[in-house]
Amino acid sequence: CGTTGDGYRFAASLGQPVTETGPALTPLLIRPFPFAVLMGMSFPRMRFSVWREGKKIADHTGDVLFTHLGLSGPGILDASRGIRPGDVVRLSFAGAMRREEFAADLSNRAAENPGWEIGTIIAKYPIPERLNRKLLKISGIPDGQKCAHFSAAWRVALVTNCTEFPLTVAGLGDYKVAMVTRGGIALDGVHPKTLESKLVPGLFFAGEVLDIDGDTGGYNLQAAFSTGYLAAQGIRERLNYTKDTKDRTWT
Repeated sequence: CGTTGDGYRFAASLGQPVTETGPALTPLLIRPFPFAVLMGMSFPRMRFSVWREGKKIADHTGDVLFTHLGLSGPGILDASRGIRPGDVVRLSFAGAMRREEFAADLSNRAAENPGWEIGTIIAKYPIPERLNRKLLKISGIPDGQKCAHFSAAWRVALVTNCTEFPLTVAGLGDYKVAMVTRGGIALDGVHPKTLESKLVPGLFFAGEVLDIDGDTGGYNLQAAFSTGYLAAQGIRERLNYTKDTKDRTWT
């Protein structure tokens, strides 16, 4: 909650509901990361999906960056709140093309140009040259392999790696690198107009201690400012109410 987490423990000790917390707006750690040698390579508006226990749980589109440890960039940071260790992130390097469309287009290009190298075909897509070579190698395709000998097994492997490259998440960046905390004081336990606790009168919450986190782009700063304002207004109203009550009692 911007400190050592004392706010969560204090609230919980008073019976305030607190949702699970963790780092958010944080990079993903991949071990081993096959693209570590390509660190610094970025992909604007990349499509990627998140899978858990064999089931897809989310689709995303956003800017992605290769680092020496895994994945970062605004798209990954925004998605990180919903990602856990063990999840699989599948990256598409094929731009707007879906798997089936890419597979059909690749097959047509290879059939029309049997004397071309497979790498030359892949270069026609929005895939950087260094990544092109890496994907061919990971797919088991020898350097200089001609399209005339493009086997079905190679084709399936290459299509998968170009459109749904799987990366298993080993972990997420910790609080030292995360920009915000996900989770916190449950919103159904506070009055939305004042942010006063529904359980403990006179107890107010604001900022990152609340279960509020947004995407990159200043939204979390705005949430801090706005919730701080609401809580301050609520505290003022509470103090005025208490003072008025005492005044009436004294008179």
